[in-house]
Amino acid sequence: MKSDFKAALDNCEREPVHIPGSIQPFAALIAFDTENFLVFHFTPNAITFTNVIAPEQSILNREISDLFSNRELIHAVRGALGLPTIQSHRERLGIFQLNDRPVDAAVHISGSQIVLELEDAPGSIERSGTSISRVRTMLGALTRDQGYEPLLETAVKVLRHLTGFDRVMGYRFLNDGSGEVSAEEVAPGLKPFLGLRYPAHDIPPQVRRIALSSPVRVIHDTEQAPLELISNSETPLDLTLCHNRAVSPIHVEYLRNMGIRSTMNFSIIVHGELWGLFAFHHHFPRLLSPDYRAIAELFSQLFSMQLQQELDTQALSRRRAADAVTTQLRHVPVVQSVKLTLDLLSCDLMDVVKAQGIAFKHQNEIYTSGNCPERNAIDAISQSVSEELLAIESIQSVTEYSTIDSRDLNACGGFLSILLDQNFSQLIFFRNEINHEIRWGGMPEKNIEYGPNGPRLHPRSSFDEYIEKIAGHCEPWTQEDFSTITELRAAMLELLYRNIRHSSREWNRQKQHQDVLIAELNHRVKNILALVLSIVRQTRDQCESLEEYVASLEERITALLTAHDLVGGSSAQWISVKQLFEIELSAYLNVERSVILEGPEAALRSDVAPIMALAIHELTSNAVKHGALAASDGVLEISWRTEKGRLKVHWKETIPNPIPPLKRHGFGLTLINRVLSHEDNGETSVQFHERGLEVNFWVPRESYELRTIADIPEPAQLHVDKAHFTDLNIDTVLVVEDNLIISLEMERIFTDMNCKTVRSAASIEEAINIAEMGEINLAIIDVNMNGTPSFSLADRLIELQIPFVFMTGYGNRFPLPENLNSVPRLLKPVNVPLLHHTINELMNSQS
Repeated sequence: MKSDFKAALDNCEREPVHIPGSIQPFAALIAFDTENFLVFHFTPNAITFTNVIAPEQSILNREISDLFSNRELIHAVRGALGLPTIQSHRERLGIFQLNDRPVDAAVHISGSQIVLELEDAPGSIERSGTSISRVRTMLGALTRDQGYEPLLETAVKVLRHLTGFDRVMGYRFLNDGSGEVSAEEVAPGLKPFLGLRYPAHDIPPQVRRIALSSPVRVIHDTEQAPLELISNSETPLDLTLCHNRAVSPIHVEYLRNMGIRSTMNFSIIVHGELWGLFAFHHHFPRLLSPDYRAIAELFSQLFSMQLQQELDTQALSRRRAADAVTTQLRHVPVVQSVKLTLDLLSCDLMDVVKAQGIAFKHQNEIYTSGNCPERNAIDAISQSVSEELLAIESIQSVTEYSTIDSRDLNACGGFLSILLDQNFSQLIFFRNEINHEIRWGGMPEKNIEYGPNGPRLHPRSSFDEYIEKIAGHCEPWTQEDFSTITELRAAMLELLYRNIRHSSREWNRQKQHQDVLIAELNHRVKNILALVLSIVRQTRDQCESLEEYVASLEERITALLTAHDLVGGSSAQWISVKQLFEIELSAYLNVERSVILEGPEAALRSDVAPIMALAIHELTSNAVKHGALAASDGVLEISWRTEKGRLKVHWKETIPNPIPPLKRHGFGLTLINRVLSHEDNGETSVQFHERGLEVNFWVPRESYELRTIADIPEPAQLHVDKAHFTDLNIDTVLVVEDNLIISLEMERIFTDMNCKTVRSAASIEEAINIAEMGEINLAIIDVNMNGTPSFSLADRLIELQIPFVFMTGYGNRFPLPENLNSVPRLLKPVNVPLLHHTINELMNSQS
């Protein structure tokens, strides 16, 4: 029977509710292709909105502009198609006069079809200002800083006042997928549903996915027959975003069994997840006007933001409590025993995890505090745990613990265990057993019908309250509990190691070394942030346009990044002078440019190299724009040698035509003039000649050495000529990046390069699934995804013959498997010209 129920659930979850092939008759629908605007789908009632005189006359394959005399509607449709969200959101166009009646129009893109919804809009029309004023008033009634429950209770009150529905519920999804009516406002005389719970399969997964992308669901009248779409296309039309999408027959039967004629749902979305719904029920047909639906939808969206803030505030409060405990753990004196520490902090530890007991097992010793099972029960639990983190909500229901006498559990229902080290030191939190009741809105199990397509779920006919008694369980463990205990684990590990090794001189030496490294790291981070901020400000003051500012800032920060990666990525204390120039000038070596590099093997101290690299970048940028690298017959000579105990670096440009004198001195020249004198007690001289620029740097003795430095290969990052940009001839690009901000930036970059479709994946598994669909022409993937190297994805892309590029924040020295060493690598932040250049070369080599 269980297998039949699972099969029935699977059948229910596969029901294609997004392509019902019909709509509700309160509105009409016309769908036309995006290329020629020819009608491919329509409903019979759509004819009454058009210029078509005879209902028998088909409007299939006619251009949409031929069907409407109202040019403003056609113009509005075309204008909406330019919106960036038109493929993921339904855009309401407004009210238009069609055949002498006011009609509300909305449009969105579904696949290759433009879907136009038309709905009569009789009566007064809400002005946008009035709508915003209404929403502002409704939001003003919400309670704040008191948790989500009062917020939800107020929301259902104002929504019922706005809509006039018999019942408005605030429906919250629980961790197990079931839902609960957490707030309700109901008409007098109706039986309340407040506190009732409904099983997860009442709202199948595909319906929840639709609720995320289309947060409004309207069912006008369950007794009305749907209107079938008339179509000349074999591909069914996806109606996910349509307000008038027809209803699943199973759901219609469900509502009829409840005595409901009309419903409406608005999604409550928190952190991109479906948190719950505002559910509206009415016992007679009821259709909210488009204006009022828009008000309710906007209120629901703003309410979701307010709810998210409330939940984040609660989480932050708990996080602060956890931080306070971890701080206490880290400040425990080294000589204090673990047992004494638990005695002192056990109450705080239990509070932050919402537990009633705590046990610590180490070297066959068990220390307990609060309500815990007996020693033999803790031993049995501890010995069975091999996972680093294990949460059990009912000890008695787990087969491994069946030998434990229930009396030895001392009314403990469940536990959360975390292993601290390889010696199986273990921290276990216990929660007391909670004997409670769940009030279901009818029997949770649905009936099963057997037909030609196998078992199918049949809606229950009774919604009378059914009480399920729960015993032997504790309060469920949540993701917040896991996050909190993971933080505590780190602090407990530190305490454990300090306690074990407090007499070890090696431990003290390592601790001192760690403190020095942390202090040095803090100092370097502050310095680099200050340097970047200065570059931002100085570049802003010297640029005359936004485009010039963005380009200059990007190049300067990339130059700085390259130099720092050269230092930090190799842990080198000395950096080759020659390599600094070669990295910056890589685009002009071995091409039709005269670039001469001469000098002995010499190296700069690692703390001097980054700022020197920035000065070299400014010189190179100037040479590219105005000097020796701007023309094919220019000559750039760079040499270095020792002179009077100092290292003299000589930069000389020779150009064929005289240059006019500089009108102003920008940030770059200021940097070149003062870089060594300010940073390293060195000297700089700059001379502008009629035929070029000449610069001398004198590096003091303590900042350089005459020594051989092994070359560290780095990808070139600069000076790909933007003037040679062309659109990438690529249909679909896949961006695999676990950082949302970087992912969005890469999407924007590829869109600017006129790639037709840019898809993103936040995990290796998601990326492989997308790639295997066979639509990807190019992928750019982060080397490390959420702590896991993306080599398995790279291997799969090779099998699928999809070209790809790595991007990394680790530098070019990040170790790759041998079969991936030839894959192009780009450093973060990605240099756009180099990205364009790299992709062109990669695609050309593939072809």
